[in-house]
Amino acid sequence: MPFTVKDNLCAAGLPMTIGDPARAGVVADRDATAVARLQGAGAILLGKTNCPPYGGGTETDNPVHGRTSNPYDLARTPGGSSGGEAAIVAAAGSACGLGTDSGASVRLPAHFCGLAAIKPTADRVPVTGVIDDEGAIGALSDPRTQVGPLARAVADVALLLRLVQLVARLWRDDVALAAALAVERALGGYRAPGVAAADGAAATVPARAVSP
Repeated sequence: MPFTVKDNLCAAGLPMTIGDPARAGVVADRDATAVARLQGAGAILLGKTNCPPYGGGTETDNPVHGRTSNPYDLARTPGGSSGGEAAIVAAAGSACGLGTDSGASVRLPAHFCGLAAIKPTADRVPVTGVIDDEGAIGALSDPRTQVGPLARAVADVALLLRLVQLVARLWRDDVALAAALAVERALGGYRAPGVAAADGAAATVPARAVSP
């Protein structure tokens, strides 16, 4: 499954200018946790997408890469601040992607470009490896900024969310999480993340392929 990520998420070996000329030579030396989890599940990172300086704003324009246009009408905006991500997914250049959302920065571009998206509840998806205008976001969660998936179908957004989120609050160790997901793939399904029945067992739902 190919995917892309907003430029304010770390991706090892790729530039991370975040729209700031002063960061033109910066290259990330690690992956954001959400990026690493998608790659660990077999997804292929195609590249990073444009955003306003430091990933905040309702327009996707910056002095490094310029303006991103809406793929349905180049005279119009895809919104922001995850506008580059929404534009590439809407243009079918990427199957899906990850943005960040503080005050609609994933949801607004998704609306402008006809996509599905979600801003997860704080503490549901780790924000390690995310940078904003104040520097690195907190180690596990920040109540204002969250990593959110975008795709062309709701089912695809649900699949992405299951892959990047914390499966259970006790499973915050990435090794334990990877082992748990491997077992569940072998069983042919995914557990509903963090949703436990009265007996402590989580419901299982069938795995779905990402739609073309």
